[in-house]
Amino acid sequence: MVIRSVFIVETPLQMLNAIEAKHSLDLGECVLILILSDPFPEQVFRPLLALADWENVECIWLSHGFRPIDLRWLGKSLSHQLNEYLKESKQLIKHLKFDKLSTRLGSIDNLVLGNFLQGYMQHFANRVNAKQIYLLDDGTDTLRVNARRRSQELGSAAVVRGSLLRRVKNRLRRAHLDWDVREVNSVTFFTSYDLDLSPRDNCVRNSYAFLRQRLKTKRAYDGVYFLGQPLVEDGYLAQENYLAALTKIVKYYAGQNILYLTHRREAKANVEAIREMGICVGRFDLPIEVQMLNEGMPSELSSFFSSALDNSRVIFGRNIKVTAFRIDQSHFYPGLEFLDETYDYLHAYSGPDFRVISL
Repeated sequence: MVIRSVFIVETPLQMLNAIEAKHSLDLGECVLILILSDPFPEQVFRPLLALADWENVECIWLSHGFRPIDLRWLGKSLSHQLNEYLKESKQLIKHLKFDKLSTRLGSIDNLVLGNFLQGYMQHFANRVNAKQIYLLDDGTDTLRVNARRRSQELGSAAVVRGSLLRRVKNRLRRAHLDWDVREVNSVTFFTSYDLDLSPRDNCVRNSYAFLRQRLKTKRAYDGVYFLGQPLVEDGYLAQENYLAALTKIVKYYAGQNILYLTHRREAKANVEAIREMGICVGRFDLPIEVQMLNEGMPSELSSFFSSALDNSRVIFGRNIKVTAFRIDQSHFYPGLEFLDETYDYLHAYSGPDFRVISL
């Protein structure tokens, strides 16, 4: 079998955009590689696999993060050294998985990646021999990837100075442990966003043509679906600021039904605090875009800056009202100024059925 294209995805949202890319682009025989993890086991992807024909589907299990083993009885210093050894051994195994995969695939025409902020996806792009690299949308991370590529020149390994032993150790580390995150020469964004690209990159517009063919306009919920985001868990803002924003949103929708749809990465304590506010909480296994296509839409879809808002604007058009609630930048932790740009991007599409409301 001659493999022309390889897709690597790790979340249902990436999978959704991979399906759209497969139907929209002429990529020939396509192999899908699913990166499985505790938050996203294989059964999460099964309903989406039926939406496209793949030449082959492979699964790779990755355990993200590292939980140190309690070895205090050995002493603080030795315990730390052993845990560092275990952590690096785990990274070595992941490194070998992707190096072996790139060697096995050899030369391919197209590599399609789910999130180019992930170190292992950047690493794989530098290892496999692909004529063209496509990047899928994974929420607003697309905007961050594009901003990074516009601001950075093509990468080369940093020069490491020091003793011969140190230089050898660092060379071995780069070869076998660290992800190769040098910027690749060129990428093509397959995206629903309007991007101001680096001169070396290209863009193919994702209009969700395949999904729009499946559009059903039936109403599934007489009220508002509010899409939760793991902003506390991901270090965007404090829990009290997140809950304060939700309090304002509940007041805004006074007299209407609100169903808060949790994100998989939201902590149980945060979800429980939302329940204690008297908000009805639920969750769908499928990406909200597919859920609404299959089962119908609410009266309104809202969130903070979830990419599903812009996706729904493109897919459903005037069939649904979409609202983004803008949290003031002062409530976010420092260093997250790109969020203002994200909200400005959404505001540029404001109209009768797509709004950005400041809290």
